[in-house]
Amino acid sequence: MFIDPHLASKHHLQLLSKVFASEEDVRQSMLYSYKHSFSGFSAKLNSSQATTLAKMEEVISVFRSKTLRLHTTRSWDFLGLTLSSSSSTSTAGTPLQLAYGEDIIVGIFDTGIWPESDSFRRGPG
Repeated sequence: MFIDPHLASKHHLQLLSKVFASEEDVRQSMLYSYKHSFSGFSAKLNSSQATTLAKMEEVISVFRSKTLRLHTTRSWDFLGLTLSSSSSTSTAGTPLQLAYGEDIIVGIFDTGIWPESDSFRRGPG
């Protein structure tokens, strides 16, 4: 873990410079540098760049990001959690337990509020 956030971002750019031809391309590809809770970054890469980056000793993992549609109900579906198929109740008679997903980061997305939001649309009436 980097103590100085500036050094973490600099290191992320150095890693990306190994898969891009120019410094300008490196800077344009970087979307975000995570440098406070953990060290990592998001970047726009093609498949060969991602493969090259993944093979580097100092890189733990490379994965394609997923775009999910935000919603406020059925959070377990949104997170990809499923009901356990082993049994509908336990021997103690308790209800189904969730089969918890791995590698999930839970966060709050404040998408803001705006007049065009579905929340403000009035139905017939």
